[in-house]
Amino acid sequence: MIRARHLTDIYSALLQLAYGPLPTSDKSDMHTENKLVIPDKSAIERQHGDFILMRKECVSMFVRLFEREDPFRSLEALTMLLGSPLHPAPKWLKNVCGRFLTQILLRPNGVKSVMNFMIGGESEVGLTQFETISKLILSVPAQAKSSEDYFSIICPQLLNILQSTSTLSSLQIPNFNNTTLPIVKVAAFTIIRMADKFPVITKKFIIANIFNTLWQWWGLTPDDNQSFQHYDSSTDLDPLIMDEQSLQLTIATIHHILVGSEPIPGLLQMFLEDSVVPLYYLYSFTCSSKSFLKNIVSDILLAYFGILNINEGVEGLKEILLRKTKRRIAPNAGDVGEIYFAPGTAGGVVMRLRMIALNFSNIETSIDVNIFVDFLKRISNNELAGDFFMYILNDFLTLLQLILSMIENLGSVILQKPGQIIAFVNNVLERYHQKSSRVKQEASGNKSIFGELGNIVKDIDEEELMEDENEDDEILSLALTLLTSLLAEHKALSAQDFSLLTLIKNNLSLQNHHSPSIRSLSRNLQLTISAREASSQTSNADNSNEQIRRQEGNKKFQEAMEALQDDILPIKARGLVILKEMVLEKDIIMEEGENLNKVLDIFVNMVQDEESFIYFNAVKGLSALTDIHGEKIMKKLTAIYVDGSQNLDNRLRIGEAILQTIQRCGDVLGKYSEYF
Repeated sequence: MIRARHLTDIYSALLQLAYGPLPTSDKSDMHTENKLVIPDKSAIERQHGDFILMRKECVSMFVRLFEREDPFRSLEALTMLLGSPLHPAPKWLKNVCGRFLTQILLRPNGVKSVMNFMIGGESEVGLTQFETISKLILSVPAQAKSSEDYFSIICPQLLNILQSTSTLSSLQIPNFNNTTLPIVKVAAFTIIRMADKFPVITKKFIIANIFNTLWQWWGLTPDDNQSFQHYDSSTDLDPLIMDEQSLQLTIATIHHILVGSEPIPGLLQMFLEDSVVPLYYLYSFTCSSKSFLKNIVSDILLAYFGILNINEGVEGLKEILLRKTKRRIAPNAGDVGEIYFAPGTAGGVVMRLRMIALNFSNIETSIDVNIFVDFLKRISNNELAGDFFMYILNDFLTLLQLILSMIENLGSVILQKPGQIIAFVNNVLERYHQKSSRVKQEASGNKSIFGELGNIVKDIDEEELMEDENEDDEILSLALTLLTSLLAEHKALSAQDFSLLTLIKNNLSLQNHHSPSIRSLSRNLQLTISAREASSQTSNADNSNEQIRRQEGNKKFQEAMEALQDDILPIKARGLVILKEMVLEKDIIMEEGENLNKVLDIFVNMVQDEESFIYFNAVKGLSALTDIHGEKIMKKLTAIYVDGSQNLDNRLRIGEAILQTIQRCGDVLGKYSEYF
């Protein structure tokens, strides 16, 4: 009882005796009545030796006490000894306390003890606490052999917190991220900061541990396959690769880190670069099996595609479709060796190794086209859909069914890049004319060489030519229909697109085609293009640099507005990030009073959001506004802050933004003194 009550004093005394500065001799004691006293050298040595022995004994006493004491009490005592800004502790004491605080982290469950102590039982953790805790955990101590050695102990503890029993049980609760314990949020935040500061170590100790089993979806190694060599596939189910609980824990961990925390550019790619394809096929399976994992996996995938740019998004969709990335290739669907998702005994999902090949009658069984198209619609990015549609058209012969499904389900939203559609139609027309010319030459050559025998050759190849013509007609009809829809959808085209359209007009000479519908389509297109040419000659508008900048700014602003309306938190947060970047870059449309007030209102409203990483980004946005438009914004923020009718929590969050500005102002703070 006495030790518990006075632990801080005991620690202070022992640390002073064990690690405090050595005392210096007082030279005044060496002079007595103007006589110099020569000290006994042996006495000094004995005294010094006794002092060293005493220090060693105190060190031993402190270490024994520290190792036996409860970590929470030790944290409390050492933290108090670190002092405060008003009463700072000596430098030597700070160093010693920091060293022993680190030793608590390295103990079993040490990270959890430190987090619980610093959170202090609060149900909500502020941004400052997040940053403080993560900074402490990610600071590699001087006594550590290397960063890798240190994090090899810390990372398993962080993952253990994320993969706790409460995390697993909360998976089946709707909107389960709202039920997450503060310590789990802190652990996820720490991993995010670690990924930014130590990417290589994060991949080794965090990402590899989370995804190692899921990555087996790409196929087993020869050594792994040998372990199933004597498996009796006639009587048993296919071998189990990943059980229900392991898969659920993996999904929960991914969700907490990537969807339930602050989004950082590049973080999703770092974590999911080899896992998006397996996760999609898991999502596809849950759509048909009605598993509770469906919405959680969907959140992860939509967050991933919501952060990617258009080119990266198209590559991601292609990887899903083709079951391969730049580094990995999965076995073909239905082949022996394929890792596939299957129902578990407890109603969940498992991963199994296929031991007997399936016989597919057609390509549609390798991927569910309807689920894929529905997923593409849920991404809600028309430009991405349009670019991916162009990829599908280029491989039309092998992916015909998927193309038709996208046209039927997505409609005009895929026609967002006219230049690509026009280029594709031009290529189709050129290939058609080249093939027609080649067929005529071959027919003429056969007749001149074989004479009457040429008619026999013609009869033999007639059926084959008819099949080729039907296939060509289908592609040609589709291309002309697309161009017709495109011109109806887009009344204005860029100069580059218009010049390509002029080339198409020369290739539309199809008046002799055997199909009436194709002749009609080509004739109408020629009239439409001619009308566009006449119109463009009378309405050429000059585009100044300022107009171009304004158009680009409006496009980014519209992108941010669309993101803010999304229900997926990382995409909504991305909208705030875009607005903040536009403010810091002094985008031309942000210089206008109406838009500036609109952005300010958005950030002020988002500060009131219950999701922590939404209002964190809103606070950062307000801070950015004060940096660029200091006096105007500071006046409005302080008015909100001092308004007693406002909610106290909202005023405190506004205060966070003001505080960040004050800290950066330094000596020039006096400029805004009239607002305080």
